[in-house]
Amino acid sequence: MFHRISPPPASSLHFTKGLRTPASEIRGTISINIRQAVSTHVHQVKIEYYVSFKTLVSFKRGDPNMTGRSREVIYNEVKTVWESPNPTSSSSSSSGGTLVPFVFYFPDNQDLPPSFNHQTTRITARVCHGIRLYECRRDHPWSTVADCSFPFLPLDINPPVFHVEQIPQRSVTEGKDLRHGLNWHDGRVDVKLTMPDLDTIPLFQSVPVSLHVRSFSSGLAGPSRDVSTFTFPRLPSSPEQIQLKIKCTGNVRAGSHETEFEIDRRSVSGFGDAHSRSNATVTQPRWIPHSDGIGGRWSQEAIYTTNLFLSARVPPAFRISYQSGYLSITHQLKLRIPFSGLGNDLKMAIPLRVSSGIFEGIPLPDEYLYDIPPAYNEDEDGGSSE
Repeated sequence: MFHRISPPPASSLHFTKGLRTPASEIRGTISINIRQAVSTHVHQVKIEYYVSFKTLVSFKRGDPNMTGRSREVIYNEVKTVWESPNPTSSSSSSSGGTLVPFVFYFPDNQDLPPSFNHQTTRITARVCHGIRLYECRRDHPWSTVADCSFPFLPLDINPPVFHVEQIPQRSVTEGKDLRHGLNWHDGRVDVKLTMPDLDTIPLFQSVPVSLHVRSFSSGLAGPSRDVSTFTFPRLPSSPEQIQLKIKCTGNVRAGSHETEFEIDRRSVSGFGDAHSRSNATVTQPRWIPHSDGIGGRWSQEAIYTTNLFLSARVPPAFRISYQSGYLSITHQLKLRIPFSGLGNDLKMAIPLRVSSGIFEGIPLPDEYLYDIPPAYNEDEDGGSSE
């Protein structure tokens, strides 16, 4: 059996894959070898900007009844950049070649989702912004010459905050009785987390966070003032022992199959590391006498401060819904303060809404661009259907 060998493409795409926002343009050039185009019967060259949405959920590999797939085109725009024998746009020719510039503008009347990619052997959830170059030969279907994706972030849904320290504060509290040894109530810890009362937490914005933590020992019968008797629960002496991470949860559906996934939790503050963005003020233990004046208990307080910072590695919240597929991204701020003993760590989960941090007329500093995750082409498949 003989296989027909396709001729080499007569065109090539020149395009920079940097971050795009609604305020930017999609601009590049296409090189066309006219002699080769004529000799291989290429009569049209087209360029397309597309936004595609793709999901896959597989509950059992190899069973098509347990695997769902969906693909939708959220937006696309196609331009013809060359037709035989003359290009349709201004260009400069030499030695049988031509360079044709192209430009796309993001639509004003449509809210496009951010680029996104989550991929495992059983789950694919992808929003792809890309540029695709086509050639059409007479009596042949369109052939894809190049497909280049790029990262995209939409404009933030809220106005920018220039003085976040002046925003009114909101606080969330949590408390827990702690067990030490065989006793169930050998101490207690209470924590209050305070941060600016923002509707959303934007990417690329430093947000101050403080923790006010107070611990209490179990009651002691005698009027002890010996601080050495206070051994539990002692507060962390350093912010390096505290964890403050962002949890990103996705709910995805492909056809009739639906599941959840979690993106790796990332440390988003100076806690957990020896870092200049965190500080700790821990008081000496204080004796609190009982009302009868006979016994009492020890108490200790601490204030830990840091700055919450979300880079482009954290996707903003968004939701896409079609009959064939669905994807939503939500976030929680996860706090963990360690205490000795099994199950004694204090944990707190705070729902957050994360926004893009992209504002019209305010350019993003170059240093933030280095942490943008790579773009993935639409056809780089994830889950397996073996």
